[in-house]
Amino acid sequence: LAFEVESLKPFALAHLSSLDSPPALRAHFASLPPAALAALCERAGLVRSAADGEALGTSGLLSLLIETFAKVPSQREAIGAMPLYPDESTPWDEALVPPPPDREGAASLGGSAPLALPKLNLQFLTLHDYLLRNFALFRLEATHEIKEDVQDAVRRLAPRPAPGGEGVTFAGWARMALPLDDFKLFKVGRPRLGELAPSEVRAEAIVSTRGCRADVAAEWSGLRRHDVVFLLSVSGPPAGGTPAAAPFPVACGLASLRGAEVVQVSDEEGNVWTGESEQDKPLRGDVRKLELRLDPAQYHTDAKAMADGTGADVYQSFNVLLRRKPKENNFKAILEAIRELLTTPLATPPWLHDVLLGYGDPAAAAYWSLPADQRVTKHDFADTFLDLDHVRASFPGCDVRLAPDGADGGADPPPPYRLTIPHEVPRGGGAAPGVEAGEGEAGEGEGGERAAGVVGEAACPTCSLAQRIDGDAEAAPRRRRPL
Repeated sequence: LAFEVESLKPFALAHLSSLDSPPALRAHFASLPPAALAALCERAGLVRSAADGEALGTSGLLSLLIETFAKVPSQREAIGAMPLYPDESTPWDEALVPPPPDREGAASLGGSAPLALPKLNLQFLTLHDYLLRNFALFRLEATHEIKEDVQDAVRRLAPRPAPGGEGVTFAGWARMALPLDDFKLFKVGRPRLGELAPSEVRAEAIVSTRGCRADVAAEWSGLRRHDVVFLLSVSGPPAGGTPAAAPFPVACGLASLRGAEVVQVSDEEGNVWTGESEQDKPLRGDVRKLELRLDPAQYHTDAKAMADGTGADVYQSFNVLLRRKPKENNFKAILEAIRELLTTPLATPPWLHDVLLGYGDPAAAAYWSLPADQRVTKHDFADTFLDLDHVRASFPGCDVRLAPDGADGGADPPPPYRLTIPHEVPRGGGAAPGVEAGEGEAGEGEGGERAAGVVGEAACPTCSLAQRIDGDAEAAPRRRRPL
């Protein structure tokens, strides 16, 4: 259709990726007169007739075309482009993170009213549904904890506008936060193929531990690789004061909040500490230079807002570095793992799928309930065992024997060993499961005889297995348990 309209020739010849956004479609279709636009919508099957299209008007026809032909991002793409760190607005949005019930005016949210949050049920529709609910809930839970830590640290720092009106001074002190001496971006990687966000964003933050106690300075010097820190831009409360019900960012002048991951910590002499390498050197002096890895998705959002004129350059205004306790600061790794599972195809075993989603019989996922063609009886232990005596010591309740083709002149063969444990071997009488060890290619096992006071044996070309059953075999309880 576009080839038949002269003014739409550039649209017809343009590549597809430049036409899937609403602004691009609006720029092409807005140049058409109302009559031509109505005729185009009629031929595309969007309106019954050109007269009905003209009755909708130009704005209605443009909205109809854009809604029909604009690319709708999938849920997986939206999750993949979502920042993992909270910003300055999410923690204090009471529609997402409810306030504590003891706050004035928030008593109605203290458990008496339901919240618009995903719930964890006993059953789930799909594995994607299960992961998506966990991702949303854990992200909000981590955001709430980060909010509490940020509020506590900023209140302890007591930021105040500088007397000259430029900058900010800190009248207090916080164990988990330090004023930034300098912050700069030094690397923004190119986006990967098919992505919009940069491949990586790195920055350097400089703080000084001068004036801190020795134990606090040691905690800052002990930041390890993959630890998460937060960059804050704080200006202090307004000169005219704020109402008592004002939100925390307004009351304390919190302008921006961004998360980052520590790559390494160094001092003025060039000594580097990562907490993982044997080449780490102890840090000296009071100055600490932290190499940080920022969130590429958040940086892309900030850069886009700055290019559109709707946001400022927040990376030039950071003045506080905040850290958290390591035991409470593992949220990024968990969210990253869940997001990776959400955005990549998953292959769940059929015997586990229904049980994981809350359907079927949980006992059906046990190894003794598997179909015969899915049971595993041959186990290659590679270099787990040192010698054959080690195998016998590892299975004290079993008669470990070599397979007929595994013995070589009466001497015990060296490792590696392969164990064959037939599924038909009885588990009962409290005895340990029988195991047979050997080397060479595995063969088929033979069922053993079970009787009172008789040793039941099951042999195979690779190894042989025997288990002693004391007492009546029929009276002994048959209890299956993992080896």
